[in-house]
Amino acid sequence: MKKKLLSSLLVCAAVLTLSSSAMANECAQDPCNAAQPPQECNKPCPPDIQQRPPMSPEERKAEFEKRIQLTDAQKAKLEKIKADEKKTLEPVHKKMQKKHEEMRALIKQENDVRAESMKKFEAILTTEQKTELEKMKTEIQEQMKKDFEARKPHHMEPGAAPMGPAECSKGCPLNK
Repeated sequence: MKKKLLSSLLVCAAVLTLSSSAMANECAQDPCNAAQPPQECNKPCPPDIQQRPPMSPEERKAEFEKRIQLTDAQKAKLEKIKADEKKTLEPVHKKMQKKHEEMRALIKQENDVRAESMKKFEAILTTEQKTELEKMKTEIQEQMKKDFEARKPHHMEPGAAPMGPAECSKGCPLNK
C-alpha cells in the first residue's frame, strides 16, 4: 500500500514538475521572447505567468512539496528514492552513451565506404559524364534545399509574426 502511494506521489511530482515548468517557460521561449517587438505577440499570458517569472528547479521542488504537504520524513524518503534512481540510472546512461558512440562510429564507417565507392565510380566516367554528374549533384542539392524550405514551419521564416502558445501576448512581462 505504501509503495503504491509513494509511486503515485512520484508520478504526480513528475507531472507537476513538467507541467509547471512547461507553463513557466511558454512565454520565455522563442515565440514571445524572440527579436520581434513585443507588440507582435497578441495573445495573453497565463495568469500565473503575468504575476511571477519562471521558477527555478529548487523553487518548483519547494512548491511541489508545499502543495503536496510532504512531511519532513516524506521529503527525506523522496530524496533517498531520487538518489537511488540516479544511482540505478548511471549504468544505463553509460550504456546509452556507449551505444551513441558506437552509432557515430558506424555512421562514419558508412560514410567512408560511400565516399570510397563514389571515388571508384567517378574514376570510370568520361570527362563529359563527370561534368553531367556534377550538374546532377548541384540540382539534387538545390532540390533538397527547396524541399527543406517548404517543410520549414512558418514561424521560422524571417519577419514572420511569432507563433507561440495561445497564452502569449504583448502584455506578457516576459516580452519586456
